[in-house]
Amino acid sequence: MAEFFAFDREAQEAFIGNGINMIGVVASQTASDIARCMNTWYSADPETQQAKHTEIINTMQRLPQYQPAAVVLAVVEKHCGKFERDE
Repeated sequence: MAEFFAFDREAQEAFIGNGINMIGVVASQTASDIARCMNTWYSADPETQQAKHTEIINTMQRLPQYQPAAVVLAVVEKHCGKFERDE
């Protein structure tokens, strides 16, 4: 996590945005309800994306023991539901 916070804010936001986009690709193929939610929650209004990035960064600061990509996924799942996982 320390490496993530060594990046400037623009790079952090690019990482988060790319992660959300990749989660969206997976959702579009495996969980259409999550994909629709992500479109509403994140993609539909670019003006609010900054607030979503801030929420994710704040969560990363509170949970430094987790990988940044895992935190991005966790916040998406918090807002849009959990992906089914194979046991």
